[in-house]
Amino acid sequence: MDISLWPSNERPWDELLGLAQWAEASGLHSLWYADHFMPNTPDDAPSDGLALECWTVLAAVGALVPRITLTSMVSPVTIHHP
Repeated sequence: MDISLWPSNERPWDELLGLAQWAEASGLHSLWYADHFMPNTPDDAPSDGLALECWTVLAAVGALVPRITLTSMVSPVTIHHP
């Protein structure tokens, strides 16, 4: 069974990097990151909180944590040009 990590996009960068490093050191299979523009809320209401941008996060994690598989949880093609 492959176990992966799916951190929230509202976590600060230093915490996210630490989670990715821990996942790699622990032998987890991959890190999935959602391409959402707002943080998740318990009741799905819109939030003005900060959220890190998916593709920048994946590039930065890939440069610093090279042995873990990285992927986007979702990536809306209506917003990103294919």
